[in-house]
Amino acid sequence: MKAFDINIGGKIFDYRLGKRLDQKEVEIFFQKKGYFIEKYLSYPRHLCALISKNDNVMFMKLSTSKGISAVTENEAAWNDYMKIQAHPTGVLVPKIHDRGYYNNLFFYMITDYLDGPHPTASVVLANTDRIIDLTEKIMSLKLTPLPADSYHQGKNHLEKFLNKTKAHFGSVPNEIKNTYKLKNLLRLIEANVQNLSCRPRHGDFSPWHLIFDKNNRLCLIDGEHAMSQGVEYYDIAYFIQRAFSVWKKPEIAKKIYGELTKRSYDTKKLKTVLAARAIGGFLDESLAPNPDYEMHEEFMKWIVSI
Repeated sequence: MKAFDINIGGKIFDYRLGKRLDQKEVEIFFQKKGYFIEKYLSYPRHLCALISKNDNVMFMKLSTSKGISAVTENEAAWNDYMKIQAHPTGVLVPKIHDRGYYNNLFFYMITDYLDGPHPTASVVLANTDRIIDLTEKIMSLKLTPLPADSYHQGKNHLEKFLNKTKAHFGSVPNEIKNTYKLKNLLRLIEANVQNLSCRPRHGDFSPWHLIFDKNNRLCLIDGEHAMSQGVEYYDIAYFIQRAFSVWKKPEIAKKIYGELTKRSYDTKKLKTVLAARAIGGFLDESLAPNPDYEMHEEFMKWIVSI
C-alpha cells in the first residue's frame, strides 16, 4: 500500500508490515549479549519486551522487517538528538542504552523503560497547555536532518506533506472516498498547502505516546515518524484528530482548538493540516477489522465548519 511505502536507496519498503520472529532465537541472541528477557509486551509491528542486565530493567524494541527497521532507526536518531547533553532540547525522550541489528537484518534498540501512566482523557483536559507547549517546543527546535527527511519523497516540506497526503487519499477504498466526499478535503489542502512553513515534528503525537514519569514530567515516546522538514502545526493537529476520532472525545479536540485560537494560531493553516489528518484517519479506519467511520465523519464535518 503506497501510504506506508518509503524509498531507501531506490528500493521500496513497507514500514507497516512485519514478520513473526522466533522468540526463542531472539532470547538466545540477547542472552549472548548479557541480557535476560523478563516479559514480552504486545506492540504492533515490533517485538518488544522488558529486558534486564545487571538488575537494570529496560525496554527492548526489535524491528521485524526492513521497512520497520528504517523507521525505528529514524526514532533512534530523533532520541539521540533530544539527548544531546551540550545542547539539551527540553523534550524528554527515553535514553538509548544499546542498539544494533538482530541477525544483521533488523534494527533494535534498548532504552529506558518509562513505566509511568499514559494520560487519561481527564488528565489531557487538565494539561492542555502543557501539551500545546510541548508541540511548540518541538516546532522551535533547530533539528538536524533525520533519515525520514530523505526517504519521504519531495524536494521540500510542502511536497513531502502533500505527497504523503495524496498517498493516504489514494489508499482509502474508493467507495469510502466517494461516500464521504474526501475529494473536497484534498482540494482544500491543495488550495492552501503553500502557506505552511517548515517546522520539525514528532510525527505521531498522540495521547498514547505521552507518559508522565515519577516526577510528573511529560515524556514523549515513539518518534518513528519524526522529521526536521515537517509542516507547522502538524503535531498538535495529529493530537486533535486522534483525540476526536480515535479516543472519541470531541470535547478534548475542541478545547485544544479553542486554546490555539487564544494563542493566535493561524486557523486557516491549522484547518489545512487538520484536513490532511482527517484523510489519514479514514485510511486508518479502513484497515480496522470492523471499520466504523462515524467519528471520522463527525471530525470531517467539524473541520469544514471551523
